[in-house]
Amino acid sequence: MNADVAKQRHYLETQIRTASPEQLLIMLFEGAIRFAEQAKVRLDGRDYEGSHGLLVRSQHIVLEVMYSLDKGIGDEVYRNLVALYRFVYLRLVRANITRDKAPVDEALRILQHLRETWVAAIDKAGDELRRGAAQAAARPQGGLSIQG
Repeated sequence: MNADVAKQRHYLETQIRTASPEQLLIMLFEGAIRFAEQAKVRLDGRDYEGSHGLLVRSQHIVLEVMYSLDKGIGDEVYRNLVALYRFVYLRLVRANITRDKAPVDEALRILQHLRETWVAAIDKAGDELRRGAAQAAARPQGGLSIQG
Protein backbone atom coordinates (compact mmCIF):
# COMPACT_ATOMS: atom_id res chain seq x y z
CA MET A 1 0.00 0.00 0.00
CA ASN A 2 1.52 3.34 -0.98
CA ALA A 3 1.73 6.31 1.40
CA ASP A 4 -1.10 8.30 -0.22
CA VAL A 5 -3.54 5.40 0.05
CA ALA A 6 -2.52 4.83 3.67
CA LYS A 7 -3.10 8.51 4.47
CA GLN A 8 -6.51 8.47 2.79
CA ARG A 9 -7.49 5.33 4.66
CA HIS A 10 -6.35 6.80 7.99
CA TYR A 11 -8.27 10.03 7.29
CA LEU A 12 -11.43 8.09 6.44
CA GLU A 13 -11.13 5.90 9.54
CA THR A 14 -10.71 8.99 11.73
CA GLN A 15 -13.67 10.66 10.04
CA ILE A 16 -15.86 7.61 10.69
CA ARG A 17 -14.78 7.22 14.33
CA THR A 18 -15.49 10.86 15.13
CA ALA A 19 -18.73 11.25 13.14
CA SER A 20 -22.12 11.63 14.74
CA PRO A 21 -24.81 9.08 13.84
CA GLU A 22 -26.35 11.69 11.54
CA GLN A 23 -23.03 12.30 9.78
CA LEU A 24 -22.52 8.54 9.40
CA LEU A 25 -25.92 8.23 7.73
CA ILE A 26 -25.03 10.94 5.22
CA MET A 27 -21.65 9.30 4.62
CA LEU A 28 -23.41 6.00 3.91
CA PHE A 29 -25.72 7.61 1.37
CA GLU A 30 -22.75 9.35 -0.26
CA GLY A 31 -20.90 6.05 -0.46
CA ALA A 32 -23.85 4.23 -2.01
CA ILE A 33 -24.27 7.04 -4.54
CA ARG A 34 -20.56 7.16 -5.37
CA PHE A 35 -20.31 3.38 -5.89
CA ALA A 36 -23.46 3.31 -8.06
CA GLU A 37 -22.15 6.18 -10.20
CA GLN A 38 -18.80 4.42 -10.60
CA ALA A 39 -20.63 1.22 -11.54
CA LYS A 40 -22.43 3.07 -14.35
CA VAL A 41 -19.08 4.17 -15.77
CA ARG A 42 -17.86 0.58 -15.61
CA LEU A 43 -21.03 -0.65 -17.32
CA ASP A 44 -20.41 1.86 -20.13
CA GLY A 45 -16.91 0.43 -20.53
CA ARG A 46 -18.24 -3.12 -20.44
CA ASP A 47 -16.18 -3.80 -17.32
CA TYR A 48 -18.79 -6.10 -15.86
CA GLU A 49 -16.58 -7.49 -13.12
CA GLY A 50 -15.75 -3.97 -11.94
CA SER A 51 -19.38 -2.85 -12.12
CA HIS A 52 -20.45 -5.95 -10.22
CA GLY A 53 -18.14 -5.18 -7.29
CA LEU A 54 -19.26 -1.56 -7.13
CA LEU A 55 -22.95 -2.43 -7.33
CA VAL A 56 -22.54 -5.00 -4.55
CA ARG A 57 -20.88 -2.36 -2.37
CA SER A 58 -23.77 0.02 -3.02
CA GLN A 59 -26.26 -2.77 -2.28
CA HIS A 60 -24.58 -3.55 1.04
CA ILE A 61 -24.75 0.08 2.09
CA VAL A 62 -28.46 0.29 1.25
CA LEU A 63 -29.08 -2.87 3.30
CA GLU A 64 -27.07 -1.44 6.21
CA VAL A 65 -29.14 1.75 6.18
CA MET A 66 -32.35 -0.28 5.98
CA TYR A 67 -31.36 -2.61 8.84
CA SER A 68 -30.32 0.31 11.03
CA LEU A 69 -33.74 1.97 10.88
CA ASP A 70 -35.23 2.60 14.30
CA LYS A 71 -38.74 1.17 14.59
CA GLY A 72 -39.45 3.96 17.06
CA ILE A 73 -40.00 6.34 14.14
CA GLY A 74 -43.52 5.00 13.82
CA ASP A 75 -44.97 2.00 12.05
CA GLU A 76 -46.06 3.77 8.87
CA VAL A 77 -42.85 5.74 8.38
CA TYR A 78 -40.79 2.65 9.16
CA ARG A 79 -42.71 0.49 6.64
CA ASN A 80 -42.48 3.18 3.96
CA LEU A 81 -38.74 3.65 4.39
CA VAL A 82 -38.10 -0.10 4.40
CA ALA A 83 -40.13 -0.43 1.19
CA LEU A 84 -38.18 2.42 -0.41
CA TYR A 85 -34.79 1.03 0.61
CA ARG A 86 -35.84 -2.44 -0.57
CA PHE A 87 -36.87 -1.00 -3.94
CA VAL A 88 -33.49 0.76 -4.31
CA TYR A 89 -31.68 -2.44 -3.34
CA LEU A 90 -33.64 -4.49 -5.87
CA ARG A 91 -32.95 -1.93 -8.63
CA LEU A 92 -29.23 -2.26 -7.92
CA VAL A 93 -29.53 -6.05 -8.00
CA ARG A 94 -31.45 -5.83 -11.29
CA ALA A 95 -28.72 -3.64 -12.79
CA ASN A 96 -26.12 -6.15 -11.67
CA ILE A 97 -27.97 -9.09 -13.21
CA THR A 98 -28.93 -7.41 -16.47
CA ARG A 99 -25.82 -5.22 -16.83
CA ASP A 100 -28.18 -2.34 -17.57
CA LYS A 101 -27.69 1.26 -16.42
CA ALA A 102 -31.40 2.17 -16.33
CA PRO A 103 -32.07 0.51 -12.95
CA VAL A 104 -28.95 2.21 -11.56
CA ASP A 105 -30.32 5.56 -12.69
CA GLU A 106 -33.61 4.83 -10.88
CA ALA A 107 -31.77 3.85 -7.72
CA LEU A 108 -29.53 6.92 -7.93
CA ARG A 109 -32.47 9.32 -8.24
CA ILE A 110 -33.99 7.89 -5.08
CA LEU A 111 -30.69 7.72 -3.18
CA GLN A 112 -29.87 11.33 -4.06
CA HIS A 113 -33.34 12.46 -2.99
CA LEU A 114 -33.07 10.51 0.26
CA ARG A 115 -29.66 12.01 0.96
CA GLU A 116 -30.97 15.54 0.37
CA THR A 117 -34.01 14.84 2.56
CA TRP A 118 -31.89 13.51 5.43
CA VAL A 119 -29.49 16.46 5.16
CA ALA A 120 -32.43 18.88 5.36
CA ALA A 121 -33.97 17.01 8.30
CA ILE A 122 -30.66 16.91 10.17
CA ASP A 123 -30.08 20.62 9.51
CA LYS A 124 -33.58 21.46 10.72
CA ALA A 125 -33.17 19.39 13.89
CA GLY A 126 -29.82 21.08 14.55
CA ASP A 127 -31.36 24.52 14.06
CA GLU A 128 -34.16 23.67 16.49
CA LEU A 129 -31.65 22.42 19.08
CA ARG A 130 -29.57 25.58 18.75
CA ARG A 131 -32.68 27.79 19.04
CA GLY A 132 -33.80 25.88 22.13
CA ALA A 133 -30.37 26.19 23.71
CA ALA A 134 -30.24 29.91 22.95
CA GLN A 135 -33.69 30.43 24.46
CA ALA A 136 -32.74 28.46 27.57
CA ALA A 137 -29.56 30.51 27.96
CA ALA A 138 -31.52 33.76 27.64
CA ARG A 139 -33.99 32.83 30.40
CA PRO A 140 -33.16 34.02 33.91
CA GLN A 141 -31.86 31.21 36.05
CA GLY A 142 -33.67 30.22 39.22
CA GLY A 143 -31.99 30.82 42.50
CA LEU A 144 -31.78 33.33 45.25
CA SER A 145 -32.85 36.86 44.67
CA ILE A 146 -31.37 39.76 46.59
CA GLN A 147 -34.53 41.78 46.07
CA GLY A 148 -36.34 40.04 48.85
